[in-house]
Amino acid sequence: MRRRWREYRTEMGNRPVKAFIAELEPEEMAEIAAEMSEVAKEGLSAARHLRGEISARFIQLAEERLADWRARGAARKDDASKP
Repeated sequence: MRRRWREYRTEMGNRPVKAFIAELEPEEMAEIAAEMSEVAKEGLSAARHLRGEISARFIQLAEERLADWRARGAARKDDASKP
């Protein structure tokens, strides 16, 4: 099963991941694109090995953004189920 990437947006509509990638060198962008393609094909097991290559600061930020994204999604789902 091939997975797809969803673009992260903050509550204010900013796209910090896209902005971060846009500031990289072309070689770094290509490396990220290759890794994202691998994760899309192979799933979470392919993503786990990247954790050791990413600084702790970026991992913490990513986890905070994921928690924010999930909370906003759950709130939206709750709002949609209310009569």
